[in-house]
Amino acid sequence: MPTEITNVMIDPSLLSSPGELSATLQKMREHNGRFQFYISQKFIEHLHAIPENSDVLQFFEEKLAAGFNPVSIIRDNWKLYRPFEPTPEMAARHNDFKRALEALGKEKNYSQDLVEVIFQEWVFMLEMSFLTAAKRKIFETFRDAGAGLLEVSKEAFKEAVGEERGKEPGKLTSTDYLIAIGKWTGKYGSKVAKHALPPPLGLALEVAIHGIILIVDP
Repeated sequence: MPTEITNVMIDPSLLSSPGELSATLQKMREHNGRFQFYISQKFIEHLHAIPENSDVLQFFEEKLAAGFNPVSIIRDNWKLYRPFEPTPEMAARHNDFKRALEALGKEKNYSQDLVEVIFQEWVFMLEMSFLTAAKRKIFETFRDAGAGLLEVSKEAFKEAVGEERGKEPGKLTSTDYLIAIGKWTGKYGSKVAKHALPPPLGLALEVAIHGIILIVDP
């Protein structure tokens, strides 16, 4: 029986420092085949066009290494991911959020490229599957643009995953978390947004249902 593939968007916070980038690429290699990884097309285009002083990189990594730009390394590893750009139909379904995000961008002086990267991640999250990140900043930006955040304990979330996987919470692996998310995505459909920051790719696990982002802190 073929293995079901789960789509995963890689947030730029996992690509914006040498250490995070190296660790993320290694985990992508390890999980290649079970998960189809994506990176924002606008993020890649931006890094190519603006190799220095990138406001997009600085948004995702405040302590940016001097002169660091991951675009060549990302492109050298192109077999590990697919660039994601929403179709016109996908984008149209999220016009209200796009307008709210653009208003937030004007207030906070975000570049148009940064607004578009954030929007592409939002669309992927709601249309395709879930988003993995090293930091909370992208989710807090979603909140500032109108999404709801609901925080729950890590223990409660482990109990839910343990029940889904038939394991005691203390015996769960990073793969268990990702498989559970994949099953929930299939059960609830494309309108159930799934965000993940489990051990293979990040620091915590996040799940969103009908626009409410459930955050589990490590």
